[in-house]
Amino acid sequence: MQFAGPKNQKAGSPGQAVFILKNLGDKTVSIEEWRMNEPDNLKVECQVWLPGQKEPDPDRWLSMDLPVKQPELRYHLDLRPGNQVRIIKNLDFVEALYITPGAERRYFIRASLNLTSVKCSSHPAALAITPAE
Repeated sequence: MQFAGPKNQKAGSPGQAVFILKNLGDKTVSIEEWRMNEPDNLKVECQVWLPGQKEPDPDRWLSMDLPVKQPELRYHLDLRPGNQVRIIKNLDFVEALYITPGAERRYFIRASLNLTSVKCSSHPAALAITPAE
């Protein structure tokens, strides 16, 4: 799975992150518990990227997710070799931010599947939030 952006977002505006889950193998991956509300299949975490920091701190990840809406409607997803699923997650904290003009706030962001049958997570990626115009 990989973070596909957008890598730059505006504070005070609705934030979104796009993640792509792609089958890189040579066999079909069957997921029995795929949720119909696709964003509910991901757990997103982030942390502030402090000045001078090269890598995320493994103990500072914060979940950005709310509880899954009930009822959870599910279906069987077959992901054939080379096929992918694009999942858009809302980042509500971006809209709640205020950033001083001329400044920028940077975050590490990552996602993992919120499933029990398949384990997969993204590498940490960079997310920059700039002031609203």
